[in-house]
Amino acid sequence: FYNLCAADSKDNNGIMHVRSTTLSADSSACRVESNLFASMHRAEAAPTQTNGFPKLVSTSSQKIFEPYFSHNYYYDIETDAGYSWWNTLKSGQTTGCQGYGVVLTATPFSDAASGDFTLIDPLVMSENVGDPRWNPSKGSRPGDAFAVSSVEDMLQAIAAGKTNLSLAYGTYDLTTATSESITAGVLTVGSSLTLTGKAKSGKYPEIIGSFKLTATSATTSDIFTLSNLYLNGNKTLGNMIDIDPAATIGNITLKNCEVTSYLNRLVSQSGTSTVGNLDISGLLVKEMGTSGDFIDFRKGNVVMVKVTNSTFYNGIRTFLRLDAAVNCGSVLVKNNTFYNLCAADSKDNNGIMHVRSGSLTAATVKVEKNIFAAMHRAEATPTQANGFPKLVSTSSQKIFEPTFIGNIYFDFDTEANYSWWNTLSGGEATGTADGGQVLTETPFSGDPTTGKFTVKAAYKGYGDLRW
Repeated sequence: FYNLCAADSKDNNGIMHVRSTTLSADSSACRVESNLFASMHRAEAAPTQTNGFPKLVSTSSQKIFEPYFSHNYYYDIETDAGYSWWNTLKSGQTTGCQGYGVVLTATPFSDAASGDFTLIDPLVMSENVGDPRWNPSKGSRPGDAFAVSSVEDMLQAIAAGKTNLSLAYGTYDLTTATSESITAGVLTVGSSLTLTGKAKSGKYPEIIGSFKLTATSATTSDIFTLSNLYLNGNKTLGNMIDIDPAATIGNITLKNCEVTSYLNRLVSQSGTSTVGNLDISGLLVKEMGTSGDFIDFRKGNVVMVKVTNSTFYNGIRTFLRLDAAVNCGSVLVKNNTFYNLCAADSKDNNGIMHVRSGSLTAATVKVEKNIFAAMHRAEATPTQANGFPKLVSTSSQKIFEPTFIGNIYFDFDTEANYSWWNTLSGGEATGTADGGQVLTETPFSGDPTTGKFTVKAAYKGYGDLRW
């Protein structure tokens, strides 16, 4: 629909003037779906007739019922007071954009003024909106990732219901973006979403921002995945991922990403939400804040927490916290490199493993083939009793100790009151069980202080396997 219903006439009732009493606004009786409306402007700047402007639904028909709108797109429409395209719709634009409808900010057409309505907007083409004769691509396959190249494109695609996005190399700054779904740099995600970056010269697209997961599906069918991205908290954002207390979410997957400069947590859950698997692999995490626990579950349900093939260095107060009220099936921390962590002089510093879930046992919590190095307290004499790095927290050790398999350790505190082994029942013997060892030489051939954790040949197979 293009440049229609502009007449300065008392009988101009816009697009939908449907008043039949045999119809209703339910989803089957009167549907307006997958249309494209553009260039809707009044013919006169100041119409002589009250009705003399284009409108989606007439005033008189709206009083009877409103059609069911779904998946319609709009571009270049009137929104002036008194002449709005949305006219008397009860919820205005919100009603017209039901079912992942979108108001576009750029023309979707090749040359509409000359009658060429060929689509040039990738989002519109992929969504099969409007007359299909003008669509060069006839839509994409359902499983295809939708390509975006700016934060505006990304947010518009998400608003349109896209759940699988491919991000071109560049910066996607949520802290400066304008969207109803963003508050102070935090993007609210209410359904499945997969964001995958396309690297350029070995560097990932950067997202400056955080995510709040609010999906509440009856099953854990909604998933959240971030891969091949540089995720930056910019030293201003608290948690990278917040799980809403009432959320029901399938797997949360973080894969092959770099993460830096969040003040508090990687993942935070403080309510009674239900999560499938939390699967973390291939991460490179540095310079995280110490105002919160890195992976932090206080209540609710999580099927499995799995952290593999990742590197964590500089920062973090407590690495993994699963409180007593959390229902969890299993925990696996395997082939990771941990360097200079959990040093904060804080009463809430509970070290690497602070796992107290009553549903877990030593047999279901495994810490295997990791490298732990440079674990020293920030203060020579901490002001807080807990202010030093430790493998297992005191309170979790009283419940059970994880199963340690083949881990290696280098350069850590063993002084009384500040020992890395803390209250482990067997101390070093427990931590080095099943082939583990304490090294007297560095396992690294690279320089860890510059982020190079390449391991010597003798220690291949330990720690993050990328090294």
